[in-house]
Amino acid sequence: MVKPMDKQFDEVAKSSPEGVSRREALARLGIGVVGMFLVQPAQAGIAKVRATSGKYLLVSSFNTNSVLRYDEATGAFVDKIGKANNGGLRQPGGVIYGPDASIYVADGWEWDQGTGHKDVLRFDGVTGTFIDDFADQNQLYSPRGLLFGADGNLYVADGSPQKPSRGVLRFSGRTGAFIDHFVTPGSGGIDDPNGMVFGPDGDLYVGDVFKNRVMRYDGETGAFKEVYVAPVNALNVIEGITFGPDGNLYVASLGDFFSGGAGPGNVSRFQGPYGANPGAIIDTFVPGGSGGLCNPVGLLFGPGGDLFVTSVVGAPSNQGGVKGFGVVPGTSQVLRYSGQTGAFLGVFVGPDSGGLQFPIFMTFTDTNPTTLNYKP
Repeated sequence: MVKPMDKQFDEVAKSSPEGVSRREALARLGIGVVGMFLVQPAQAGIAKVRATSGKYLLVSSFNTNSVLRYDEATGAFVDKIGKANNGGLRQPGGVIYGPDASIYVADGWEWDQGTGHKDVLRFDGVTGTFIDDFADQNQLYSPRGLLFGADGNLYVADGSPQKPSRGVLRFSGRTGAFIDHFVTPGSGGIDDPNGMVFGPDGDLYVGDVFKNRVMRYDGETGAFKEVYVAPVNALNVIEGITFGPDGNLYVASLGDFFSGGAGPGNVSRFQGPYGANPGAIIDTFVPGGSGGLCNPVGLLFGPGGDLFVTSVVGAPSNQGGVKGFGVVPGTSQVLRYSGQTGAFLGVFVGPDSGGLQFPIFMTFTDTNPTTLNYKP
């Protein structure tokens, strides 16, 4: 008689999350990364939470120091997370809906070289209220992308244009305690890690912002494997990365935001690890200007298998906003494209909706926090 899945997982999870390797856990359960998250004991309450609270898209609003929630079906603004008296968000970047049904936000991007938080904050996934300062801020300089690994731990891309050669840090998914530098500073020559994702092969893929390339690291050890995507003309300031339902890698390229938004940026597609020529460019999947696309940072596949991309027009820094991140009013939005053809389907989150100013990364409540796959 086959044991219930939750009992199978309980047997695997008797040791701490730090003590269960990715491949060991997957091999014992005979499931993929997505399935592993769905059967964690903490996940038992998530279905109930989602059923009672609705489903959302959460977007980091950099210039307003907040995370905004939108209805997953309509894109309508719902509420704001991270007011000054509610966790004190400052320059938020990565945002992820964790396996405990909480919202995790990378806090303190550090572009203006100011002082303040350099950590990951946790918020209640239903009410949006501040829970705690989850990850140790003494270990981080400029937290960017966030992921939960299949080991249950939190991975944080720690980058900086002022202090290059940063890496990816790992924190306990239970306590937030620092574990190690999973990708050691400068490993493989990485300078400024930003967006990242665990691929279909279990390895960690990390965008190196200003070197315009994607790095590949062993998903269990963090050891450098290769420069997976080499610099090409289509790339100019790599931001978000994700794998699509087709197994290929999609990369958001910011364009010329820092020179006043002269270049629109784009979303490029590269062959996945199981393709005939892994890492080779396939095409510009969404060209700059399509549907008004300009300076994309975050990208995700979501409902209907469509691709959702953040968009904003840059402004000279003396026109307001954080240093180097001025924006043209009425241009911060989330656009929707066909996940099969890249054709523009419409504006999903309207210009500046809910006070959105310079959208960075985003997540759906049904986004897998490891692979970034959408699984309702």
